[in-house]
Amino acid sequence: MIIRADIISQGHPDQIAERWVAAARVQAAQPGFLEAKLHGVYRLINKTSYYFLSIIEWTEAEAYARSIGKTDCYVFLDVLPADPVANTYTLINSAQHRDNSFSPDHVTVINPYRIPVTEAGKYSDMWNESARHMEKKDGFVSAQLYQAVRESEDFHFVSRAEWQSEQRFMNQFDGADFRKIIAPFEGIFSISLSRLHARITKDNLWTPNH
Repeated sequence: MIIRADIISQGHPDQIAERWVAAARVQAAQPGFLEAKLHGVYRLINKTSYYFLSIIEWTEAEAYARSIGKTDCYVFLDVLPADPVANTYTLINSAQHRDNSFSPDHVTVINPYRIPVTEAGKYSDMWNESARHMEKKDGFVSAQLYQAVRESEDFHFVSRAEWQSEQRFMNQFDGADFRKIIAPFEGIFSISLSRLHARITKDNLWTPNH
């Protein structure tokens, strides 16, 4: 599986969302498309400011590469993609609470990371440890860690974690054990809280109004 991830920080949010839904519907008709999610940011914890995170999943890199030749697939971007590797990521780890499941009403925590490639292994280890810690916590649902296919990508990692509420996520920072795990990398976090704005599969479109 290959993921295209786009952090969208320019333009009018309503227009971006409308174009994204139209584009994702075109993508859903393409061979190899799996799912597209648009997360709308409503609170910035620190650093980078942006409106949306777009995550689009494909079965393989070849299926995604074919899609970038179709202009209508990416009309929500200021610059149409031409490089089949840019902004692509692979899922390298995930975590899931044994009792809690996905809901569009949940909060999604987004965290893109700018780190030196030489620090990637250390960061991945930290994420794995914190994920094992969160799996047991009240309100945690699931988490995914994506790593850039290209080492020179602006964000080497992008993580996404679903929680039942903002407060239950924020409670983690009150725990000394969690803060100890993340302490070496806390200065590079760019945490944003978001809600699912739209979700498209081969057979279904979900938005808050549907």
